[in-house]
Amino acid sequence: MKNYVKALAAFVFVLAAVMFVPAMSQAEVKVPTGLKQTAADRTNVQFSWAAVPGADGYGVYFSTDGENYTLLDATESASIVIPKLNAGQSVYVKVSSVYLEEKLESDLSEALEVVTAPDAATMKVDCTERTLNSLTFTWNACVGATSYVVYDYSNKQVLATLPAATTSYKREGLVPGSSYGIVVVPVRTSASGFAASTNVSGLYDVYTNKSAPAKPSTSDFIVSVPSLSSKTASFLAVDVSRQAAGYEVEVYKVKGGKKVATLSASNGLSTNSMSFSKNTPYKYRVRYYVVNDGKNTYGEWSGYRYFYRQSVTGKKKWNTASKNAKVTLKWGKVAGATGYTVSVSTSKNGKFKKVKTLGKNSKGFTITKIGKKKLQKNKSYYIKVEPKVKDGKTNIKNDTTVTYTAS
Repeated sequence: MKNYVKALAAFVFVLAAVMFVPAMSQAEVKVPTGLKQTAADRTNVQFSWAAVPGADGYGVYFSTDGENYTLLDATESASIVIPKLNAGQSVYVKVSSVYLEEKLESDLSEALEVVTAPDAATMKVDCTERTLNSLTFTWNACVGATSYVVYDYSNKQVLATLPAATTSYKREGLVPGSSYGIVVVPVRTSASGFAASTNVSGLYDVYTNKSAPAKPSTSDFIVSVPSLSSKTASFLAVDVSRQAAGYEVEVYKVKGGKKVATLSASNGLSTNSMSFSKNTPYKYRVRYYVVNDGKNTYGEWSGYRYFYRQSVTGKKKWNTASKNAKVTLKWGKVAGATGYTVSVSTSKNGKFKKVKTLGKNSKGFTITKIGKKKLQKNKSYYIKVEPKVKDGKTNIKNDTTVTYTAS
């Protein structure tokens, strides 16, 4: 077989210079048709053509410019592989049919452009922009590509086919905070429509920006004051949806509205402490945040909650003969208070009953009765002194109301 191919190739080379009397006419010689590319990788192409009845073999001619052809090889079969090409390259081929006994060669066939696959290993895909609902990917141009096919990495569905001049793709309509990936395949397509591609370049597990967290409910956060004597407070917020990376707290004085602190912490953890003054009402609010590209994206501020710590003292005395008792209370004036309500309960977690409403200048009160019942020597009483303070038109509720025990 090798000797035959060599003889065939040698014959093709000298065919034009040899004079002979053919056994068949040139008019009977058939030109190969149906040339088509059947395979390609980065350095090899394969193409075939319709077999010509009676032909002993075929001459394969090659051109890099589509103008000047030289004999590349000879073959008995109606297909051939051309090796050692460059990635992303077009070359042109023609085929003749050869008849050894008659020493005839047909005219060359119509030209066929054959292409190798571009080398995706030279490409780098990056995510250059992220929003809540989109990701923008870019890549460097791949030598020899006539187009790019963009696939979804997770399901391999085609997202887009882009011309060679376009080296970016924007995925839109995505879910905030979710991960996506793409695969970019550089393709070189011949004039006949054969698309050559091999390896791919991709970027996987790229996250869209997370959407701003929801506005916190006022039930999602609270202030913590360690003890009756404490003059520091910290704050705790928990995002029940578990979307937030953390939260921020702003604290203001109710009277005058001056901001006194901005604190932050990770979701579900307490902030550092802030100092506060007794008998001064404060209001505080919270907003959650997520992290996008190393920066915090904040949600809406919550409504306000309130706290203050009063300086209240009390002393219980009783009449030994009657066994009746009284509790004398004293307190400092709470800033902005328009009055004070004194309530008493006979059990720590029981229902409190109002015993007196006092004016804004009041600084103390002596309790002798709850309703019509006198206080008893051997009984414990639980007392609340609650100032009436407004924030604008809102009557504030103290998150750190203290119950004082008189025994």
